[in-house]
Amino acid sequence: VEVWDRSTKKNLKAVDGPPREVGEALLAKIQSFQELLPLVVALRNPGLKDRHWAKLSEDLGFAVNGKDPNFTLQKALKLDLVTHIETVEKVSESASKEY
Repeated sequence: VEVWDRSTKKNLKAVDGPPREVGEALLAKIQSFQELLPLVVALRNPGLKDRHWAKLSEDLGFAVNGKDPNFTLQKALKLDLVTHIETVEKVSESASKEY
């Protein structure tokens, strides 16, 4: 993602008009996704076991089941997990230490 960000910024310097507008829109999407990476990394931790998902659900006060094959980034965003990133990272870090 960082490479895409850098190369898009670099390429924006070389274009004007509609191509620049497209490039700026792409850059905005890349930067928006980049902000979500800590959440994605924490939720995709291979050390997360059922007990960690239960702990995360308990700490958040609502059910989160990342083991569910239908659990997606979109669902995580609907649950507003971005605002709870510290809690998610804490549980994920604990899972990493046990892994």
